[in-house]
Amino acid sequence: MRFDSIAAKAPQLIECLERFRSFTMAHPMLVRARDELVDAIDGAAPGSLVFVFGPTGVGKTTVRMKVEELLTRQMAPALRLSRPIPGVFAGGTISPVCWRP
Repeated sequence: MRFDSIAAKAPQLIECLERFRSFTMAHPMLVRARDELVDAIDGAAPGSLVFVFGPTGVGKTTVRMKVEELLTRQMAPALRLSRPIPGVFAGGTISPVCWRP
């Protein structure tokens, strides 16, 4: 059955689908990682670098984006910003190293 025909026959299903799509639930581990990263940034000396590293797929980028969003919301009113706050993000992959002589 096509999506259009479902929408015509059961508009309440479309509403349910939209609610489902807009719902997000924070994973407790990501919330903890976000809080720890914010604490590390808040406690860092001026000019410090804060590194986040870990295996592929654990949520590093997700946590970084959430922290950027949070800090931008917190800082923007005080700084009266009308543009994004500059930052640096570097990503890459690490290849396995063979230590055989």
